[in-house]
Amino acid sequence: MLSGADHRIHVVDYWDLRRLDGHTTVSTVSPACFSRYSGRAHLAVLPSGQFAAVAAGHANLDVIGGGFAPSNQLTSARRHVELVNHLGAAAGCSGASTSSAGDDGGSASGSGGPGGRIVTVRVGDSAFDAHRSLLAHHSDYFKQLFDSGFSDSGATEIVLSDVNAEAFVWLLAYMYRGVLEVPYNLLRPTAELAGWLFMPDVYHELAMRLMGACTPANTVSNLLWAEKHSMGELVAQLKAYFVRYTKEVVAATPRSAMEELAATCPRSSADLMYLVVAALGAS
Repeated sequence: MLSGADHRIHVVDYWDLRRLDGHTTVSTVSPACFSRYSGRAHLAVLPSGQFAAVAAGHANLDVIGGGFAPSNQLTSARRHVELVNHLGAAAGCSGASTSSAGDDGGSASGSGGPGGRIVTVRVGDSAFDAHRSLLAHHSDYFKQLFDSGFSDSGATEIVLSDVNAEAFVWLLAYMYRGVLEVPYNLLRPTAELAGWLFMPDVYHELAMRLMGACTPANTVSNLLWAEKHSMGELVAQLKAYFVRYTKEVVAATPRSAMEELAATCPRSSADLMYLVVAALGAS
């Protein structure tokens, strides 16, 4: 048992994760998520707010859903940047830092000349100083940019327009720390940004985490988002989840969301109808 962000009790009941919503009401948060467990499960809430479980005698850790911790207990993205800054200082260079555009009108760019090791990435009102080589190593977007004559132009600042600054912070922290820790509420924008920056491994990993966090209540919203961003593999997995748990998904999804799916993704809606009918016929 484990108390979640709303102080309700969560229980591993055979293969299902269930929540006690009152003295007598129990709801299924994630069905069949412990199907490979044969013994006792050890439970914890991660700093990202996700629910983690590991079976006794097994090395694999399952991460399920999100929003299990109050927002004031979540790991701060800015805290990751502070750590990145510390790592850079320990290495004897400026590392990565953030500043507000309104503080002093700008930020230092490290070596300051063409071909220098440090470049400033400006995202909205924030600026991040980072190593060019590290950016290029992890992101083909930055690699192509640096290979295209950016250094020869003498520019020391890159502006990323229409980008979620918090999502960029988590990706930058990953570049420096080698650990991909993204809060549940930022999985979508961070996955989207990883795709835009041509970071395919990160993009795929975050997509799989979205699938791992799938519940009947968020299946359709995740499907709408995945369709919008042409995430074919995730779309297929979400459809399979919908078909497997049709009753639960329909019960937990507002009618407006179903209507939006039909209006914006008619092919997926038709696929779901066909697959559900086929599944009913097979049963």
